[in-house]
Amino acid sequence: MEFKPITEYPDLTGHTIWTRKMRTLFRRLDSNGHGYVCVDDILEVITQMMGTFPKMATWRSDEVVQALIDFWYSCLCPMGEEHARTTAHLNENAFVTNLERSMKVGGILRDRFDQILVHPLFHSADGDEDNLINLTEFASLMKALKSPDRDADLVAKIADTEKNGKLTEAQFHGILADFFASEDPKSKYLKLWGNLVNYKRPEDYGTIECGPMWEGKMRTMFRRLDINRSGRLRCHNLLQIGRSIAQRNHLDRRRSDAVMRAMLTIWVKFIALDKEGEQYQ
Repeated sequence: MEFKPITEYPDLTGHTIWTRKMRTLFRRLDSNGHGYVCVDDILEVITQMMGTFPKMATWRSDEVVQALIDFWYSCLCPMGEEHARTTAHLNENAFVTNLERSMKVGGILRDRFDQILVHPLFHSADGDEDNLINLTEFASLMKALKSPDRDADLVAKIADTEKNGKLTEAQFHGILADFFASEDPKSKYLKLWGNLVNYKRPEDYGTIECGPMWEGKMRTMFRRLDINRSGRLRCHNLLQIGRSIAQRNHLDRRRSDAVMRAMLTIWVKFIALDKEGEQYQ
């Protein structure tokens, strides 16, 4: 497979495949399951890269930090005051919209693709400074960037078109360019960050008509959540369900905390809207 530079790709049209790729990237970066991406998630990626490549030269480390922070402020969260962008939380829609804007012809990520992503990421993995990275280094780099282990290993094998176990910077550029700029549904690098998500977002649904069918579904959900059969819901019902999910799936502490936080969010923001109500007594 011939690797195309970013400049040879046509302008984005908003194809469904491209949107699904960016939504998948969002899900990977949102590793805590908060439903948003913030600068802390970028810092976590940087930290993982430092841990993955502990022998990285100090000046290379500085280069990676500068590049990925630039990626956040210039591409992912370019609007508003700098202080506000430091504390901003991007939901999925804002994440995809900002990336699309920066990848359009004339966009900052397309124009500075090598400077922001390709060069610093490639050389962070090129420990022996021979301008080549082996497949293990490539897979390790992608795992640090939140790619699932199995998919990172698979993409590494596909990318080795010369069958010599090495990738040049031009090949690495071609892989990233294919993911960020291609709208080809048959691309070999669709799964660079894992299987593409394919679920509907809330905004994909129209206005809900609260008819008998919808009401019946909500009543069914109420009965399932009312695990004590008391005829009313309380916060501890959702917390008990969260604990059961964590125990049944043997979740580690971080994921268990994320489940419990999600249950609290559902209760406070979507169910117990009357903060003076009996459920808070």
